[in-house]
Amino acid sequence: MRFATLHHDPAIRSLPRWGAISLATMGVLLGLRAYREISHSPEVQYAHLRNVLGLALTLWIPVSIHALLAGITARCSRLDMTLPLPPRRLWVDHLAAVMISSSIILALCVALLSFQTSGFRGFLNDDLFLRRPTVASLLPLLITGLWLSSALLQTYRPSLRKIHFDRHYALFAATTLTGTFVLIIVLSELPSISAAIPFGLAAWIVVRTYRSLPAAFRHVPLVAATDPESSRATGAVDSTGSRSSPLLRTLWSTIWGWKGVLFLPFVAVFGALLAGLSSWFGDHTDERFANTAICWYMLLAIFPAIMKKLHTLDALPISRKMLFVCLILPGLLAVVAGYGAAELIKEFRSDTVEHIRMSNHNDHFYLTVPPENCEITGKSTIPKNTAPWGEAHEPWRAGLRRDGTIGIYSPFSTPPGSSIEFVAWQISRAVDAVYTESISPGEIESRYLEIDQHGRVVPRNGKLTILADHPDLRVRGTGRLFPFVMLIAFVPFLLLLCVYLSAYRAGVPRTRAVWIAVLLLVGTISIHIAGFVGAILKFYTLWVHTAFIKIIVRHIATVLPGGTPVTWVVCGLLVLLSYLFAQRQFERIELPPAPRQPAD
Repeated sequence: MRFATLHHDPAIRSLPRWGAISLATMGVLLGLRAYREISHSPEVQYAHLRNVLGLALTLWIPVSIHALLAGITARCSRLDMTLPLPPRRLWVDHLAAVMISSSIILALCVALLSFQTSGFRGFLNDDLFLRRPTVASLLPLLITGLWLSSALLQTYRPSLRKIHFDRHYALFAATTLTGTFVLIIVLSELPSISAAIPFGLAAWIVVRTYRSLPAAFRHVPLVAATDPESSRATGAVDSTGSRSSPLLRTLWSTIWGWKGVLFLPFVAVFGALLAGLSSWFGDHTDERFANTAICWYMLLAIFPAIMKKLHTLDALPISRKMLFVCLILPGLLAVVAGYGAAELIKEFRSDTVEHIRMSNHNDHFYLTVPPENCEITGKSTIPKNTAPWGEAHEPWRAGLRRDGTIGIYSPFSTPPGSSIEFVAWQISRAVDAVYTESISPGEIESRYLEIDQHGRVVPRNGKLTILADHPDLRVRGTGRLFPFVMLIAFVPFLLLLCVYLSAYRAGVPRTRAVWIAVLLLVGTISIHIAGFVGAILKFYTLWVHTAFIKIIVRHIATVLPGGTPVTWVVCGLLVLLSYLFAQRQFERIELPPAPRQPAD
């Protein structure tokens, strides 16, 4: 009987679906981690803490998503309440199912992490790899921390048969998972025996909650009738009326609800990545377009769950067009909000970041500029950078593919053998291209350059401080890039959504929508992972592809009559046409009622 109770618990029944979602999430995080380890030099300062945080967070995020969204709030079904089973037994069985399912999710993530580590060991940065913590050192803390968070989550209104996922529970769950993660990080600096601390806390919480359980579960909280919460819990109507529209509240609670409030910030994070935010906290290498496929995945992932609820809205006085707006607009606005927030952060930091630098590589100082200020080449040989007095040098180039002829080159390169006058001339040209004002070569030579004892041209005091010395300089506007990024983020998503909606037709088997959703999600996540795998295997370099696209957009905005405003109009029209096409497909769908499920 106890095995049957565990077997029918929602936490166990949802394991196949949430196992796949957790592995997909883990694959994305591992791809980002592996690529950062391969393509970026290790940070010496706080290296151990950074690696502990990275490894623990990589494993904790999929587990947290499972804990928040896997439907583990139902402690028992309505049928269980009619059986001669004490609430304590039902509560213990559900807690055991939650702990078992969460432990299985963690085990799957650890297995995928081990596979990734062994598969890419030869490509990883050896210094960083040897300094990072092993899974074995963190696994006891992660397991006991997972049990502690599961026990804490089950303390929320223990007298209820099913926890109502409202804003209070969302805040409680987010605080619990975040606090447990902080505890794991703190205890990771102590001996391994410290894993007994969260285990002891979990045991104490379980015993305390077990003793406080009532004689019978209830469907709604037992509160005073005058309590506003009781009115919402029992469905009573407030006679004073409501400031918000009941129709809008119904749409929001049915389509998104508080799970949407937790989901949409994840979408906003990928909108920030599309703005290149990660490059401002690393080595300024922009790889934003590598995250477009995962943005499609995030926008599509919520639709299978939403479509199951739409049949309940057909009787409401709302058109399909307005319903489609409620479905699409929150996700798109989350991407735009994330992009805008990233741009604000970048703008806040733009006055302190030197965009023109001289980097020491192989005992020579090379001039580096933002890659989007380079130029495109489709030849094996490219023209030399020639100064007005005749001095010329070969620029560096980087191909889109390994050993490919198509790529980018720098018209501002300063290779070995460059004179101090040539370097000053190149820096002056770079300032004119990157910023809105110019600085003469003579001022640059006298103020920022010198020749060392080895005859090399080096920056005074070890680095260029152009922006620090000229705070009035401003980076040339990049507003033309936003509409293009939204174009490649939204149009493919809307077209893929049309493919999914094509399964909702009269006479089409119900399972077709499930298979199409799985294929679309697997396909988009595979594209994302394949992009990083190709970079890990050094078939190409992601920042070169991003720079190539940004250079093309810059030239298009220059060639088009009207420049940047016309770019906004063209990209906006393409997005609007895609939206109208998807809206047309949505208006034609058939929404069959969901099959009757056993009482939960």
